[in-house]
Amino acid sequence: MWLILALACNRGPQEPDRIEPIAEPSGPVDNGSATQRKAEGSAIVSAELATKALGNTMKERVSAAMREGGPLAAIPACQSDAATLTAAAGSNDVRVGRSSAKLRNPDNAGPEWVQDWLQDNQDKRFDHVTGTSDIVDGEARLIRPIQVEPGCLGCHGTHIDQATQTALTAAYPQDRATGYAAGDLRGAVWAIARVQAAE
Repeated sequence: MWLILALACNRGPQEPDRIEPIAEPSGPVDNGSATQRKAEGSAIVSAELATKALGNTMKERVSAAMREGGPLAAIPACQSDAATLTAAAGSNDVRVGRSSAKLRNPDNAGPEWVQDWLQDNQDKRFDHVTGTSDIVDGEARLIRPIQVEPGCLGCHGTHIDQATQTALTAAYPQDRATGYAAGDLRGAVWAIARVQAAE
């Protein structure tokens, strides 16, 4: 569930690093190289926008459900809306998702490079990790950490009421996404954006 709920219960991905414009070189220009750098920068921006869109829409949807009926209302909202909101945040050239080292829904495992980052950072507090952005094999790869906030603890903390726990167990039989405290690292929003070929 943040996987479904945690992403939404918290403040979402941390604020993105500012993407600086690519400076023009002062010496002789290799137009192919400059064009490629611009294409890569554009792909990183596309990935960043997708992570923000997913984080914001999930947070809005689950927060609305929590206001209406608490965790018991948020669980079915997550199940029914998460896949649709994830698909809507991406495009033909951008794939986006959410993942965690402690998954609630195994379908949210994400690519291997995301799993590697999560394993490396799973025991750290949110304020001790940073996101990443890289260009690998013609694609921009972006990771933005997710923080556990107090509102997340009703479904992800150490003291979950019995009715909520029963509903979580029924909805997510393989749930591992509990035992968190406020300020923990819950997981990450990630995106892959294709670098468009330089013309």
